[in-house]
Amino acid sequence: ADQAQAALIKAIESRRIEKLARTLEEVQDIEFSDDCYVREATELLQQLRAARQVLTEAISARDPGPLNEALAAARAVELPDLGKAEALLKKLETVVSKLQKAKGIDPLRQALQVGVDTRLP
Repeated sequence: ADQAQAALIKAIESRRIEKLARTLEEVQDIEFSDDCYVREATELLQQLRAARQVLTEAISARDPGPLNEALAAARAVELPDLGKAEALLKKLETVVSKLQKAKGIDPLRQALQVGVDTRLP
């Protein structure tokens, strides 16, 4: 039980969905004197999965507002590996900024083309 508890603590600290799920599955038949780590890991797993789902949907939508909100929620639960989503947000915000600043037909056309190329909604 002590090894299982140590594994749970390590999985919780990692914040990795797959590791948490695997560790919870491995220790499900072990009886702990205090199941606080099992409860903590289970709650964290649900939070991380929910944050990842919202983030995945926001990435697919490619809308900077919801993506920014999803990233904030993912950071709040310390979801790891947010680099790609953060890079996408930066790129989308840059495109939106160019669209807002474009003056004249040619700069607007160029900015619109960049928006289309980045699949901005």
